[in-house]
Amino acid sequence: MNVEKAIAGIPKRTAEERKTMRQHATALLQSGEPTQIADAQKLLAGLDAIEAEEHSAFIGELEGMDVPERILRAFTKLPSTDTDIKAIQALLDNPGASSEQLSAECGWKDKSWHLHFGKMCERRDAYLPKVTVYMGRATCPSGVASLPIWTKGRTLGDGR
Repeated sequence: MNVEKAIAGIPKRTAEERKTMRQHATALLQSGEPTQIADAQKLLAGLDAIEAEEHSAFIGELEGMDVPERILRAFTKLPSTDTDIKAIQALLDNPGASSEQLSAECGWKDKSWHLHFGKMCERRDAYLPKVTVYMGRATCPSGVASLPIWTKGRTLGDGR
């Protein structure tokens, strides 16, 4: 393995490719020859260093954004699924509705809307401000539930 070339190429690799690189290097630590083990250690250190730099840059970028910008970035980086759109559209169309009402609007049962909305936010957690607490109860992460306020009545799939 040309470890220096592999390290230099890390920034261009996808998350899945990096995961594979990390898995292969970790396996070499257990079963490789001494030179392979040394290269694997260098590669793992390179992955850690580059990912730490990227994370710091990411955090710095987010610090200058207000909540709506962070939400838009989250959904730009991790585009909405059809189910995400259905859940958000139900909220846009029914501000103030209960979880059960929003679930029914989506054609789901019980509090399914609440579960999906939470999972949708969880997938974008790195982009969203942390959960706030109001009168002892956690509120929606990042103000995502304020979508009807800052979208000014737009629908999610209309491209505006």
